[in-house]
Amino acid sequence: MPLYRREAEVLIEVSAEQRGGPFVDQTMTQGPGRKAQDAGVARFSVALCLLCASVVTGCDKMPWASKEDDGTATAAPGVTTAQSGVTPTRPVVAESNLLATANGVPLSKADLRLRLTEEKLARRAQGQPERLSPEELDSVLRFLIEAELASQEAVKRGLDRDPDIQQRWEYLRRTFFSTQWVLQRRKQLENELTDASLANYYETIKTGFKTPERRRVRHIAVATEAEAKEVLARLLGGSITFENLVREKSLDTASKSQGGLINRWIIRDNEKRLRFRTEQEAEAAGIMSLDGPSEAAVFAIDQVDGLSSYLKGMDNRYHVYQLVDRQAEQQPALSDVKTQVKELWLSIQIQQEINAIVSKGETAGQITKPASAADRLQDAQREADEELKQP
Repeated sequence: MPLYRREAEVLIEVSAEQRGGPFVDQTMTQGPGRKAQDAGVARFSVALCLLCASVVTGCDKMPWASKEDDGTATAAPGVTTAQSGVTPTRPVVAESNLLATANGVPLSKADLRLRLTEEKLARRAQGQPERLSPEELDSVLRFLIEAELASQEAVKRGLDRDPDIQQRWEYLRRTFFSTQWVLQRRKQLENELTDASLANYYETIKTGFKTPERRRVRHIAVATEAEAKEVLARLLGGSITFENLVREKSLDTASKSQGGLINRWIIRDNEKRLRFRTEQEAEAAGIMSLDGPSEAAVFAIDQVDGLSSYLKGMDNRYHVYQLVDRQAEQQPALSDVKTQVKELWLSIQIQQEINAIVSKGETAGQITKPASAADRLQDAQREADEELKQP
């Protein structure tokens, strides 16, 4: 299955087994210009928005990016492992790190650091100064106090026992911890990856990073073969320029006023299909392809200002092409695309590990679906559609 890109991104064909599935597509970056930007989930809270943003802007920079685990963490007394997995125990705050208390709940420098990281990333994205004034820092602390008191009030009012809110919390919990696993595993893999291994990997997939040959052309379109022969003879005889003959003879009204110039770069159709999912994407990138006979004729012209023979296109018109410009195929050195190659390797490795986890669960019978699952999927989609219609 091809991994698509626009011109500024990475192209590489990766099998379904390599890419594995949708999980990494939604939680890892896929190269510059095409961020794994498909967070398409309902924004139930600011926390979920920031969780999605962490994947787009750099997971390790977000406030919840875990520090190295020394392996000694344990569940609090009286709390089961399953419970602590749902709601981790509140950390102990040393007096030297205390900033305020809200109804007995301590707010620490670590809390402020997490919120400041969110704030600074938001400011960076908007091109604003990241350094906060003392007054702004105090406002951030007040935000933390307000958030804690509002959270306590929500519990007092029984929101934590509301089934809908419980379901939303479970969704957030699942998304949060799965992303944390990806972040930690990504860091481990990145530390283990050597330059030699990355170079070997690039050799296996480097054709996906090449920029294909592209051409700019003019063309004349006429109705009959006799007219096409006349057009070609006059051009070869040098009695008239291509642009003037276009204005005199061409049936293509879109390019006639431009002397027959097709205003997009032309690449081979198979290259375009690998790089773009839709014609709209290709058009936005200034790229197009031609029908089979025209493509063969255009890429057979061996020099700028050279002419093709006349040919009958798929539109049943006869065409003559002139080469205006061309750019040769380019293969970038690893040093030029190292970041993209590394991101691709990491995303594939992590997805393969996730596939292995799922496969193990399926083999052990730990993943089951009721017979009515397909119908319930459609029910859920209808419910989501209805929710989105609400103001």
